[in-house]
Amino acid sequence: MVASRATFAFAAFAPNTFYSVDVIQKWQETAPRGCWRRCAVTLAAEHRGSDADPGVTRRVSYNVHMKLTVFTSARWAVGVATLLALASMIRYPGGTARDPLSTGYSLSHNFLSDLGMTVAYDGQPNTLGALLFALSLSILVFALGACLAGFVPLYSEPPGARQLARAAGVVGILVCAAFIGVAATPENRLMGLHVRLTLLAFRIFPIVTALLAIASLYSNAVAVRVAVAWAGLTAVLVGYVVVLGWGPSLNTPDGLPVQVAAQKIVAIAATSIFVYLSIEADRVLPRGISVSQAKSR
Repeated sequence: MVASRATFAFAAFAPNTFYSVDVIQKWQETAPRGCWRRCAVTLAAEHRGSDADPGVTRRVSYNVHMKLTVFTSARWAVGVATLLALASMIRYPGGTARDPLSTGYSLSHNFLSDLGMTVAYDGQPNTLGALLFALSLSILVFALGACLAGFVPLYSEPPGARQLARAAGVVGILVCAAFIGVAATPENRLMGLHVRLTLLAFRIFPIVTALLAIASLYSNAVAVRVAVAWAGLTAVLVGYVVVLGWGPSLNTPDGLPVQVAAQKIVAIAATSIFVYLSIEADRVLPRGISVSQAKSR
């Protein structure tokens, strides 16, 4: 019979840090359910002492399943989407809405949606670049949509906040669907539908963030800084809606660079704030682990 207490060295978490079996079981019991993926790590545990032979050390191999949240997965997806977007920029042949003869992708005169054109403004094919852009935007939308699905239950503890969070989730589905439509409608083929879907997505996006700002403010699960971040994102999105509707026209000399800059600012701000909020969410969600004995010798 082995001793009732064993210590575990978690090299994967912190070297030379030891946790007792009862601590591990406590983490397992308190782990939140849903929205998890598992990655297995193998852990060696030492059980020292027995009634038959007190000096014998038995090594037991355990499988430890660490539950990583959807927010962690989403951050990795954002990184992949960013790399794909950069690759699409490199592949873009050239041309802008006002200067078809320009070379390559211009950060100040090309919209992000220009990357999705199957034929660039200079008349050159852009099949691979368009595919990379569509894949990048789709991955980004699914990643941020997964975060949204995780935010809704996280902010739903008080009844009042629950209704606001769920309403945000419903509107968020529409936003994600609109952005997927943007990815699937190249400008050079379906410009009218592409523009309408873009305007729809950005006009209702602030509703989602505003609802989550209020819900997180009343939620018992997160700090006030989370609500401040949502409010900041709402302000950025509302500002962009104003620029889209009442900003300088693309037909004016300064209109194109202003509109392009505004689009890139809101894209970077929205993605960065979502990443920050996903980190904040991970801080309040305990990472549960389940331990099962695989073999002993």
